[in-house]
Amino acid sequence: MANEYRIGLIAPHLDGEYYGRIIPDIHQYVRSKHSRLFAIQSADETLGIARLEDPVAFNLIDAWILVLPTASAYFQEMLDKSGKPVVGVGFPPPTKQMHSIVVSNRDSMRQAVLHLIDAHGHERIAFIGNLGQYDLYERYMGYRAALSERGLTFDESLVFNAADNLLESGAQGTEALLSGNGALGFSAIVGGTDLNAIGAINALRERGYDVPGDVAVIGFDDIPQSSTNYPSLTTVYQSFNEVAKQAVERVFDLLEGRSFENNLTYVPARFIPRASCGCVNPAFATGPEEIANIAQSLSQLRTSLHRITTNNYKMTHALIKATQEEKIHIESLFWNLSHWGCLTLWETDKRGVRRLVVKQTFSRRGDVVPPVGETYRLEEFPPLRYLPPSAQPGGEDMIVVHPVMSELQDWGYIALCTPRRSAEQLRRERYRQAQLLDLGGRNGTGYARPADPVFRGEAGARGPDDE
Repeated sequence: MANEYRIGLIAPHLDGEYYGRIIPDIHQYVRSKHSRLFAIQSADETLGIARLEDPVAFNLIDAWILVLPTASAYFQEMLDKSGKPVVGVGFPPPTKQMHSIVVSNRDSMRQAVLHLIDAHGHERIAFIGNLGQYDLYERYMGYRAALSERGLTFDESLVFNAADNLLESGAQGTEALLSGNGALGFSAIVGGTDLNAIGAINALRERGYDVPGDVAVIGFDDIPQSSTNYPSLTTVYQSFNEVAKQAVERVFDLLEGRSFENNLTYVPARFIPRASCGCVNPAFATGPEEIANIAQSLSQLRTSLHRITTNNYKMTHALIKATQEEKIHIESLFWNLSHWGCLTLWETDKRGVRRLVVKQTFSRRGDVVPPVGETYRLEEFPPLRYLPPSAQPGGEDMIVVHPVMSELQDWGYIALCTPRRSAEQLRRERYRQAQLLDLGGRNGTGYARPADPVFRGEAGARGPDDE
């Protein structure tokens, strides 16, 4: 039998158009190797947290996958000293010991921009994207390379450094490019992501410009909305599945002692011409295959919308129920998202040692849970011996580990065993729970009172002390 490994995954988020497509594939490939995935979220924009600082679960993990550069300098140093295999996704390896899997962003974007120039005659081409993110910067450099290759002058005024990869930044970038004398100073826009590009299309159409008649637009990613957008979005398809497969294969190869001359692997991407660049009439699909793809995308979007609507209703119902109770219990918050959970809070003993103390647990399947009051070092949380059968090697569940924090305090950590599709709802509920902890234990100074039994665990269980 092959060895069973525990793979730690650190990502800014656990769902969304990017993370929500690549992490499930990573999980499936880890499962196929009869191992298990511990997913840790590192970012929280509401609290200004960008990278993982705490070595949570560090002693439990055999190898790590980092989706984007999500480890702080301190955590990265710990990884380097540990000697454990580390594979990055979406950024180049910062050390010789680390390996990375990246999409061929630069060359793929270069080819897409050359298409705008060669096939459609565009010369004044704008770029909207987050230049602070590695893969987006690589796409920007591909855009620059295409202009240079065709002898076109680069105009810095046609570049908008977006705050993120979402619709709003695409629209904001377009508005900024259109400001001034009101005249169009460009004939095409390159979006660093599909959402940036779709946001640009929306802003152009609101201003009365036709796409692609007045301005052509292309994106990158080939998210489901790209084929169903009007006009359908010309884009570059990157295989999240292939990136996930390569990352998992490399981390297991390293665990088995294999060595590689090259620690950077490129995954090719593919250009997809559609209506927004002028290749296809916006009113028509190209044929039966495109119609089938659009129908499939619409079905996926309807399913996602229904799931979001249903889960939001359930979460709201659970939140109302939880806040009506005298004492809040995590089972009331996560009842429709996870079947097993363990909430731990920081406590400092008389020797000044800070540990995580179990305050609440639940299992909807009758599985064993950690005893309330049991303590753990951060590096050894969550406790392996209490994880349910579905979270054992090859099991269907991801083990999701979240910091429980709010504007007021770092409370502790929560571990949940959950189907992958619930990860984003778990993230939102984790933040709501931290807010409830603040409300439940606030004494006017913004801290929990030791005398307030905020949690319903064993008799006399209390929130964290002021220290």
